[in-house]
Amino acid sequence: MTVNGLTLAPVAEYIVGYTENVNAGTAQVYIMGCGRYEGVKSVPFQIKKAPTTLPKGTVLALLDKTELDVGESISFRNVALPGCEFSSDAPEIVSVSTAGAITAAAPVQSPDASVPTNKPGNDDPKVTPAATKAPSKTSSKADTGKTNTTAKGKTVVYKKAKYRITGAATVEFTQLVKGKTVTIPDTITVGGKVYKVTSIAAGACRDNTKITKLTIGKNVKKIGKEAFMNCKKLKKIVCKSTLFKAESIKKNAFKEISSKVVLKTPKGKETMYKKWFAL
Repeated sequence: MTVNGLTLAPVAEYIVGYTENVNAGTAQVYIMGCGRYEGVKSVPFQIKKAPTTLPKGTVLALLDKTELDVGESISFRNVALPGCEFSSDAPEIVSVSTAGAITAAAPVQSPDASVPTNKPGNDDPKVTPAATKAPSKTSSKADTGKTNTTAKGKTVVYKKAKYRITGAATVEFTQLVKGKTVTIPDTITVGGKVYKVTSIAAGACRDNTKITKLTIGKNVKKIGKEAFMNCKKLKKIVCKSTLFKAESIKKNAFKEISSKVVLKTPKGKETMYKKWFAL
């Protein structure tokens, strides 16, 4: 994507998302600015229905059920045509023998492999058998339609900021998406799971000249290199964490910020933290 001739970096400077993009009809694509860019642009687009007319010579066979458990088999009924052949458009999900026996091979996966089709804990995935020589359709009662954002290394957006998942129950603050105040909470909730915010990424808010206040949650124990470097309007830092050590505040984390900055710390930590923060 370009703005005024400049090519923007995905995730770092903009995020693309979609809504209502599952069924036929009007869907929305939106672009949200990040970092030094602000605002959200939403554009509608149409999803057309698939053709309902089947190719000439197609035979629709009747089935006793439309959903199968994984490993379960079923056969077409009322079909006895000499030379009739059977096939599946997605054999990795539904296999069909030449005699017409259908077997559910695996839980349904969406075209985008990053989109899970079964909710965590669902031990009974369903598969819809494919019709003979007709475009096959698959379905799952547990289909969430949401991107898996809980894998390690994934970046998620939570309350106007971005975080990267670093462990089974930990995340790292990586960037402010919008606003002048950075509030790094003790925890965030993603997909119903609670994660502790334990670190601030290197260069997270470097050169952001809009930030005026920073609040650091009690679980943060590391601040990366140049995390708030050149945040010239940053005049108040509220640190709730008691977990910092000298080596956990990396080089130039607060270099070139306002000389009038006020630091509030837990009791007994002010002198030490001022030294480590280089304030």
